[in-house]
Amino acid sequence: MYEWQQEQRRAWKWRRWREDAAEGFWIGTVLAVRFLTVAVMLGVSCGIAWRVAQIVAAALGG
Repeated sequence: MYEWQQEQRRAWKWRRWREDAAEGFWIGTVLAVRFLTVAVMLGVSCGIAWRVAQIVAAALGG
């Protein structure tokens, strides 16, 4: 195999690795953002439910 072919192949492998790494980074970022969004929504929902429960308990308990 010629030297320039090896060099071209090495460059292609490196470019491919960089593209895969970038794609993996973006997939990870999207998943993290979705997870955080769901966590925040659950937290808000639980906070609202807790507040409603306190109000109802105060109303019933006097």
